Amino acid sequence: IVRAQPDATNAPQLDRARAALSACPVAAIRVENSARLNHASKASGGSGEKLTQEDEELAKLLAINPKVNGLALPFPRPLLEDHGTSVWFLGAHNDKSFGATPYLVHGKAQDGKRVSVMVDTPKFSPASVRAVQSLLDNDDEESHFAA
Repeated sequence: IVRAQPDATNAPQLDRARAALSACPVAAIRVENSARLNHASKASGGSGEKLTQEDEELAKLLAINPKVNGLALPFPRPLLEDHGTSVWFLGAHNDKSFGATPYLVHGKAQDGKRVSVMVDTPKFSPASVRAVQSLLDNDDEESHFAA
């Protein structure tokens, strides 16, 4: 739930806001920028509008692409790491699955082998593949995940 615009000086707020932007399956949460605002204003007969410098900086900080602001991608995000079990929120909700929340759970089988189970699946994209692969062991011969 988005309750307020994040404070540009509050890193945890920015991180949560970027995660919400990235995870929304229908892109209902957007960041306005001066170019889009100016275009929309002129299209409706206005003289054009621009964001304040402060809002322009916030928009840059909220960008998901690390090339824009140097921040890491917001997913995967750890939800639980306890007693040899971990749960990772993968983001990339898929509107085809009604926005269900994809997770990757790591644990150990009774024989001690590592077991990973994906609960729901993220929307397929190169970024979601990289997110899942970053959590899997590279030397896991029995992995059933393929890009």
